Amino acid sequence: MPAQQTPQPKSVEEWRELLQSNLQALQTRLHAVCQTQGRDPGSVTLVAVSKKQPPEAIRAAYQLGLRDFGENYVQEWQSKALALKDLPHLRWHFIGHLQTNKVKDLLKPHPPSLLHTLDRPALLEALAKRPGPWRVLIQLQVDPHKQGAAQTEAEALYRSAQATPSVQVLGFMGMAPADLSSASLQHLFDEFQMNAQKLWDRPGKPILSLGMSQDWEEAVASGATHLRIGTALFGSRTYT
Repeated sequence: MPAQQTPQPKSVEEWRELLQSNLQALQTRLHAVCQTQGRDPGSVTLVAVSKKQPPEAIRAAYQLGLRDFGENYVQEWQSKALALKDLPHLRWHFIGHLQTNKVKDLLKPHPPSLLHTLDRPALLEALAKRPGPWRVLIQLQVDPHKQGAAQTEAEALYRSAQATPSVQVLGFMGMAPADLSSASLQHLFDEFQMNAQKLWDRPGKPILSLGMSQDWEEAVASGATHLRIGTALFGSRTYT
């Protein structure tokens, strides 16, 4: 007999009921992990990965106190930004691979609060042609099968971005391969953190956008400041 599908929440109230328990469990675990690592939980920002989620889900998460939301696709983000423009403190993060011809569309209705995926010179050139201001993270390659600037290319990209008036580099982003052991993840994340620190040449600490639903605990241990959380918040359900 096939597994019974769970009806998708439809109203803001139904989404809030689902998200409240998931968010509470996530925050409780985050506090425990931070305590183990000697970190302040307030130093870690949860970016709710809201791609493929309806505006009602984002509105419910906002009502529960979340302010940072991550989108992967430009047109989907534009639609949600317009639908939720009444939420005054909502911060959009663009976390998907960005094609150069889509940069102009990120200006409407306004640039996102943070672009996590500056990964190549061609994209930097496209950003430089637009007014911005662009607040960006350099995406460092953690997995050779994923997007990101290899370490041999990252320094030149970082320097060029710093020299671009309309671009403000705030840190670095990384994405790990799936299905690694905790020890392997920790090794990769520690290496990412060391590479990021080698590049960073300004006072203060950089933003480190690292860790998703399946690996955020290892990311926190490696100094992540921003966690991109989707499944652990919105659930991994098969909806009707």
